[in-house]
Amino acid sequence: MKVAAIYDIHANLPALEAVLAELSSLRVDMLVVGGDVISGPLPNETLARLNEYQGNKLFLKGNAESDLLSCLNNAPMNALSPRAAHEAHWLVSVLKNEYKKQIANWHFTTEINSPELGRMLFCHATPRDNVEIFTEQTPLEQLRPMLSRCNADLIICGHTHMQFERRLPQCRIVNAGSVGMPVGTNSACWLLLDHQISFKQTPYDVQAAAQLIRQSGYPDAENFVQQQVLSAPEEAEFEIMLTQMARQQLRPAS
Repeated sequence: MKVAAIYDIHANLPALEAVLAELSSLRVDMLVVGGDVISGPLPNETLARLNEYQGNKLFLKGNAESDLLSCLNNAPMNALSPRAAHEAHWLVSVLKNEYKKQIANWHFTTEINSPELGRMLFCHATPRDNVEIFTEQTPLEQLRPMLSRCNADLIICGHTHMQFERRLPQCRIVNAGSVGMPVGTNSACWLLLDHQISFKQTPYDVQAAAQLIRQSGYPDAENFVQQQVLSAPEEAEFEIMLTQMARQQLRPAS
């Protein structure tokens, strides 16, 4: 069985197009779209392209999709930052109604049984939460409660935009990285799962992407171009930021 896992597209349509072009020759049995599809410069165009994909596909809600739905329902958001909250409000104003309805039907997790890799669970962040942060360096005692409800052989996640694999006593965890906002590279990052786990990085024309994004009307277009397309965050600095965010999540609410 061959499964492609693409996470954290962040409405970077040119990066997505490059990955789908590579997938066209691989004949995958399932495409898992692991959330945070819409938060970025070209949300309508990105969802339209994914809907055009003719193969089998499954969609998961990321924290961006949950923020959108909370905003639509006038419910409190669990946004990771003020910028994420502002983006949810922007998405409410620009996203087509048909896509809002589509997103409401996405799942939080899905499972696929692989003859080669065993029981695979796909989630955006952790099996219990789509906003929870952990990294390759998170201590096992902090990580164990996040996985307590999971009996899978392999957990596939995203959310933190960094590709890695961790082997735990009870399972393996792999992070697919990010298609649209990768760390340590400006190639689109994703996973191919068949008889083994392959971390993929697909280059795309970042100059053409930058021009398209600048013309998109996205409020944060230039920042996105400079920090996510033409260059990318350094892994070491990003790891420090994620660790700080994870510690903040562990603090009891005041």
